[in-house]
Amino acid sequence: MQRFFQPTFVLSAAAISCGLALAQSDKPAAPTSVTFTTFDAPGAGTGPGQGTSAFCINSTGVVAGDYDDAKNVNHGFLRASNGVVTTFDVAGAGKRRHEGTLVNGINTKGEITGVYIDAKRKGHGFIRRAEGSIVKFDPTGSRSTNASSINTAGDVAGFYYAGAGHGDRGFVRAANGTITSFDVSGAGTGANQGTFPQAIDKRGVIAGYYTDTSTVSHGFVRAAHGKITTFDVSGAGSGGFQGSFPAGMNRAGVVVGYYIDGSNVTHAFERAADGTITTIEVPGAGQATLAVSVNSAGVIAGWFLDANGVRHSFERMADGMIVQLDVPGAGTVAGQGTLADAIANEITGYYVDASGVSHGFIAAP
Repeated sequence: MQRFFQPTFVLSAAAISCGLALAQSDKPAAPTSVTFTTFDAPGAGTGPGQGTSAFCINSTGVVAGDYDDAKNVNHGFLRASNGVVTTFDVAGAGKRRHEGTLVNGINTKGEITGVYIDAKRKGHGFIRRAEGSIVKFDPTGSRSTNASSINTAGDVAGFYYAGAGHGDRGFVRAANGTITSFDVSGAGTGANQGTFPQAIDKRGVIAGYYTDTSTVSHGFVRAAHGKITTFDVSGAGSGGFQGSFPAGMNRAGVVVGYYIDGSNVTHAFERAADGTITTIEVPGAGQATLAVSVNSAGVIAGWFLDANGVRHSFERMADGMIVQLDVPGAGTVAGQGTLADAIANEITGYYVDASGVSHGFIAAP
């Protein structure tokens, strides 16, 4: 989901012609048996705005994320499938408020990628190998780097700020360390503008969004050989900080994400490999619905805000059935609730309790 250095919301460009199918198959939540496992990283703070946030999970059930300590410094963690939690910090990460280590992705090998913030508040990319060693990197010309996603081969996709007048540029770092920068045609070069990769699959295909000179966002898919296809979801707004925002992708080329319309209401979408786009409406959603991750079976995870601003998660099956997910213990006022962040065989994310503290969770059918 939205992580460090990304605009709060961004979107629209020369749209690729694609069919928009309304989600007629979306069905209300049905009774289902879901088992929730909750956890906290050792050392996580217990004050408002602190705690444990799980952001990614792989097919073996290993979860990764980060936590804020009592001083609001960030640290990384991984939770093995047997429940053992290991914490880590990247050498050189800052030790003041809102500095430290942030996790964005994990692959099937257990390799983790993300960004660490140094004492000068500058971001740098990292890869943590399964055995615990850490590789740090920055693309040439980077003023601040954010690694977004890592695939099974160890290739990393992300973006970096190239300086005033240059905006943000996308990059892919091959497993051998070679870094290739790229820009989507039409991307702006001002503040909160540029190219923002979000996900990379095992083939090296990248999905993300770019923001034009009007700060409108548009989706893109970049093939492994470099060809870029852009798209907009029908109904996406054309004002600043509106548009289309891909967030996740599976190995079949299905892209999920969200779009912000002209009234600043957020809606979820699914884009099939052939370009067909389906909007996803979740019963009970208020001003925002976001699809954030899709697994190899086509099951989608996401979250929504209800009319009172409380967060709830959902699982959308391949047949369109939608199941609402609320972790027992999640708070029930605005800004609290349950946020799903990733899906593999299980769903992971975090919930915010009545005291404003975050805790990790795993939801298993």
